[in-house]
Amino acid sequence: MEGKFIRERLKRPSWNGWIAATPNGTILNEEPYLDLVLLRGLEKWNALPEADRKPGLALEDLGSADPALDLAPPTGGLILNVFIRSLERTATGKLVAPLKIDLNNAGALPIEAQAQRDHLWITAEEAASLILADRNLSFLVDRICRFYLKDSATCIPGTSASKYGGYSGSMTSKVVGNTIHLEGTAKGNGPDFQLRGRLEIDAANRTFTRFDLTAFSEQGHTDKQTGAQVPLGIAFELGRPERPMDLVPPYFFTLDRGGDPKRMLEAYFKQAK
Repeated sequence: MEGKFIRERLKRPSWNGWIAATPNGTILNEEPYLDLVLLRGLEKWNALPEADRKPGLALEDLGSADPALDLAPPTGGLILNVFIRSLERTATGKLVAPLKIDLNNAGALPIEAQAQRDHLWITAEEAASLILADRNLSFLVDRICRFYLKDSATCIPGTSASKYGGYSGSMTSKVVGNTIHLEGTAKGNGPDFQLRGRLEIDAANRTFTRFDLTAFSEQGHTDKQTGAQVPLGIAFELGRPERPMDLVPPYFFTLDRGGDPKRMLEAYFKQAK
């Protein structure tokens, strides 16, 4: 019901921040910082007519929530947790994660540098095709290129200083025992990415016990304060469906949450021609 209220009443399919709203959906304030949302939202709330603020306010009927909008990972498939980080090089050339980042937002102090999160879904059929001797890597490369090679280390894709995309790439595999080593590259309207992976298989059960991938670009992130091009690392690892956090849909699905779920799923899983 909360999702329906946000989508249909507030008209916000996705929001990377906070919203203060009246019970019937009038937005009072919205911005990335909770303290300011509460402060300015309360000011506007107090300025409303008393009839709109008094206890017992009649709430409009939003109707029943549509369960079809509650997207779930594909049955029997894989969930990959995704972590996106800007990186730095030390004087000796070693890659490290910065301790703090400055978003160059007026009045805001530098914040702790934490990885941005996303998820990647793989169907059961796609996962099975990776185990075969003539494994299909094209769908995996295509999905990574279309939805994940973005400079979203400090915010959601599309809001960063670097707005590149249009990637395509290729990947090869080498099998050593029950381990599949992956290597490839991706090129597009931005810096090149190196793709690497290590997949480990339980041969008896034909399942994955490890699914680690990385996409790395030496100039993939644009620092918001200095404008400098710095390294960007994107890591993919096997998620656990018993963890609620791992069941959150990929960011792609938040772009049009009020749309047709079937159409969104087809767009995500359909391989680009």
